[in-house]
Amino acid sequence: MPTVKYWVIYALLFCFARRRRGPAMKELLRTNDMVLISWVRALLAGDDIEAFVFDNHMSILEGSSNAIPRRLMVVDEQYDRACRLLDAAEVHHRHG
Repeated sequence: MPTVKYWVIYALLFCFARRRRGPAMKELLRTNDMVLISWVRALLAGDDIEAFVFDNHMSILEGSSNAIPRRLMVVDEQYDRACRLLDAAEVHHRHG
C-alpha cells in the first residue's frame, strides 16, 4: 500500500500535467491513406492551418491490416476554417 508521501507526489504531478496541456484539438479526418493525409496537410498548410497526425506509430506497429486508422487533428479554433477548405476541395471528413 503506497504511503501518503507517494499520494502527495502523484497529486502534484497530476496537477502539473493538467496545467501544461496544449490547445484543444478536433478530429478532421480518419484514414489509412497516407497520400490523402499528405495532400490534406498541404492544403491546410496553404491556408496557415497546422494539422497533426495522431496514431501514426500505432498504425505502423499493427502492420498491414489497417486496423488502426490515422487521425488528422487541427486546433479547435481552426476547425471551422479547415472544414470549409475540405468542403471546397470535396474531401469527405468528420463534421461537428
